[in-house]
Amino acid sequence: SLPFPAELTFYISSLSTLADYAPKYRMIVLERNVYDNTKALIDFAKGSHEIDTSLSDNDSELARVAKCIDDVFSRQEYVLDSLIVKASCSPEGSYAHNSRLASARSESIRHYIRDFIPEQWRDSVRTSHVPENWGQLRLLVANDTLLEKPAKEKILQLTDDLRRPDDVERRLSEMPQYRYLREKIYPQLRSVSFDFHLHRAGMQKD
Repeated sequence: SLPFPAELTFYISSLSTLADYAPKYRMIVLERNVYDNTKALIDFAKGSHEIDTSLSDNDSELARVAKCIDDVFSRQEYVLDSLIVKASCSPEGSYAHNSRLASARSESIRHYIRDFIPEQWRDSVRTSHVPENWGQLRLLVANDTLLEKPAKEKILQLTDDLRRPDDVERRLSEMPQYRYLREKIYPQLRSVSFDFHLHRAGMQKD
């Protein structure tokens, strides 16, 4: 058992003798191509592709998208190669119908955001679509905290093979958890992503 030592005080007048003045270098690859993206949960009326700003949180989501677009185009060092607007649908309805609907929704969003894009870049806006966002459904189900494990396993098993998506949706609709899927999971599948493909002005290669 040792007594508590008396307090020792050290006065340091300079740290310069501890400094290492040798030059150090860090290699950084500055890439020519730059990628940015954002996603918005834009709600549409059932079976519709018309944009309704009063529906759900559409007004705030579209305002956030407009700000993101403004932020991207305010950077003078970047040049836009393309902006891909991609809309996706939930599995309700037939796959063929959802494919047409997702395509029409992409076009509606593209037309809506044209006013936020400088005129010289408007022709660089492209559209794409995901008829039924099964990949996102699987991810949401796997991470859901309310669905019980057997239900999760069955849903993931059913969605392993999507060669006949309409049959998969029909079998999901027969599950007791289908109402939960439609009310909580499916709305999150009806999203729109915005992928910005840019390059640094005046740069020829990385």
